[in-house]
Amino acid sequence: MPESTDQIILSELRDLRDEVNQFTRAAEGRLSTLEAGMYDLRGNGQPGRVSRLESRVHELDRWKYKLMGYSSGAAACISVAAWCVEYLLK
Repeated sequence: MPESTDQIILSELRDLRDEVNQFTRAAEGRLSTLEAGMYDLRGNGQPGRVSRLESRVHELDRWKYKLMGYSSGAAACISVAAWCVEYLLK
């Protein structure tokens, strides 16, 4: 006995609803994973990985300029010492 058109349409709609529900559950799972990752990166009331990384880069930048200053000072001292040795040997 062949199914009526109404039954076929109803069956197709039920299958479509099941597929949409499965897709929705999968999308919700992926969205919650993305939100957890976002809170890890941006922070959730605490500094996140991005802000900690920014502060470390800032510290490295300051360290670089300190090292450049110390190197310049050391080079000036060595130059003065070399000049004094040269002056004394003459």
